[in-house]
Amino acid sequence: MLRKALLLFAAIVSASGALAQQPAPLSPDKSLPELPRAADLSSSNIGQHFLMRQETGVEEEVFYIGAGPAGAPIAMSATDVPPIRRTYDDTMAHCLAKGPGWRMPTIDELRVASQFADEPEPDYLPGSYWTVSIAPCFDCKYPGQYKLAYDIRSGNVRNAYNAPIYRFYPVCVYDIP
Repeated sequence: MLRKALLLFAAIVSASGALAQQPAPLSPDKSLPELPRAADLSSSNIGQHFLMRQETGVEEEVFYIGAGPAGAPIAMSATDVPPIRRTYDDTMAHCLAKGPGWRMPTIDELRVASQFADEPEPDYLPGSYWTVSIAPCFDCKYPGQYKLAYDIRSGNVRNAYNAPIYRFYPVCVYDIP
């Protein structure tokens, strides 16, 4: 019975291409101002979108979310939105592949970013996002494997095991020099 259901599902998916298609990466808006250095940013820039030109020549659209909990200015990738759901390991690799200064956010940084969930358009940041924050787990066999995901819309914190069945949205933050 399960085999028939899986074969039927595979036939539907291959006919429609629903799972095979990945959304195309968003192109950065070339008309945006270039991301200034940290010393040139102020609270009036919070929520503003910028174009960031990396040393590698890659351009990335980011939005400034202000100082993170550690006090350092950070920007969040705008080209990951709307994102596809990924595993924790895929999200980590995705952020590191962006280049120097890019990383996964902490849960506190996502709390700061939650004020931009509807900017520049409604439902701009939907759902739950992976964080590098480790979930408290006192009687776990592998405590470092439990990660926290944060739902930007509701403020709920999700405790998830670092396994392929758990997929949340990826988002990367950039430490502005």
